[in-house]
Amino acid sequence: MPAQITANSSPKDIEANADEYAELLRKSGLPVNRTKIVEDMRKRAAGMQTPPQSVTDWEAAWAAKQAANTPAPDPAKPEPKKKEPPKKERGVVREIDPNYFYVTPENAAHANTWVELNNLGVRMHMLLIGPAGCGKTSLFREIARKFGKPVYQVDAAAVTSIDRWLGHKDVRITERGPETTYVLSEFLRWISADGFEPGYVVIDEITRTPPQVGNILMSILDGSESVWVPELGVRINVHPETRFGATANIGVGFTGTYSLDQALQDRFGMTLEVTWPVPAEEQKILVKRTGIDDDKAKVLVNVASQVRQKADEGTVAKPVSTRSLLNAAHLIAKTNRSIIDAAEATFVKQYSPEGRGNSERTIVQLILQGVAGAR
Repeated sequence: MPAQITANSSPKDIEANADEYAELLRKSGLPVNRTKIVEDMRKRAAGMQTPPQSVTDWEAAWAAKQAANTPAPDPAKPEPKKKEPPKKERGVVREIDPNYFYVTPENAAHANTWVELNNLGVRMHMLLIGPAGCGKTSLFREIARKFGKPVYQVDAAAVTSIDRWLGHKDVRITERGPETTYVLSEFLRWISADGFEPGYVVIDEITRTPPQVGNILMSILDGSESVWVPELGVRINVHPETRFGATANIGVGFTGTYSLDQALQDRFGMTLEVTWPVPAEEQKILVKRTGIDDDKAKVLVNVASQVRQKADEGTVAKPVSTRSLLNAAHLIAKTNRSIIDAAEATFVKQYSPEGRGNSERTIVQLILQGVAGAR
C-alpha cells in the first residue's frame, strides 16, 4: 500500500495520512508505531532516504498481512479444447444448392436472346423439347431467376377440363337468394396479371392438352393474345409483359400424349432442344444439389449413361432421367443407403420385369451391379 504522499504534501497532509495508515495497521492486527509512520512519510515527502515509490517496513508488513488474508484464487480452469471441424470426406460438398442447374452455352445464348427480344417488345414465346426429367422446366426457372421474373407453371396433364383453364361458376346463398358468380381460373389471372405480377407462364407438357384446350391456347398465343369467356361475355387480354413458355416430351415413347398441333407449335417463335447434361456436369448437379460423395455421383451418372445408350438402341423403353438420379442421390446422401439399394428404390423398378432373364429390369440391374459393385 504506497503512502499517498508526494513532495508537495504539507505537514497537515502527513499527519492525516499517518492517522489513516495507523488505523489500517491496527485493524490488521499489526503493531502500530505512529511516530515511525510520520517519520517515513516526512522523509518520502522530502525525497530523503526512501525514494517516493519505495515501500517502507510498515507498508510491507501491512501488504503481507493482506495477502495472507486473501483467499487464493481458484486454479485456472483449462480452456476447453476446441472442437475440430469434422474432416471433409473427399468429394463431399457440405453446402447444398437446390437450385444448381446446368445450361449448355448454346441454349444459354438462345435464352438470353429470347429475353432481350421480349424486352424490346417482340412478342415471342418459347418451346422446350426433350426427354422427361432432363430439366426443361428448370431451364425456364433458371431464366426467370436470372432476369427477376416470376414463373407460373401450368401442369397440362392435371388441368384437363375447359373450366380448369378458364374458370367456373360459383353459387352462393345470400339474403336475396342464390347468386351465381363466375370465378376466373388462376391461369387467366396469371396471363392477365390480375392480382399477380406479370411474368413467364409455362405450360408443362403441352402435348398432354386435349384438342379443345389447344384451340384456347392458340387464341391466347396468336396475334390477338386474348381469350373469350362466354359465361362472362368478356374477353380476357394477355398482359403486355406476360410471356409464354411450354415444354414437350416429343417421341414415340411418350404414351398418353397428343401430337402437338402444327398450328399451335408455330405459335412458339423459338424452339430449343434440351437433353441430358454431359456426364461431368450431371455429376456436378448431383453433388451440389444433394451433397452426395463425388465418387458415388460418378457411379450413378455412369449407370444412367449406359442405360440411356440401351434406350437409344431400343433395348429398354426409356432412359434414366436426371430427376431419377437426383432422387437416388438424395437417398444415398441423407440415409447412407448403398448405390444399388437407392437405385432399386428410385428407378430400377420402373422398368418392365417381363421376359425374365431378358427383361428390361434385368438389363438395368446388370448394368447397375457391374458399375456399382458393392457400393
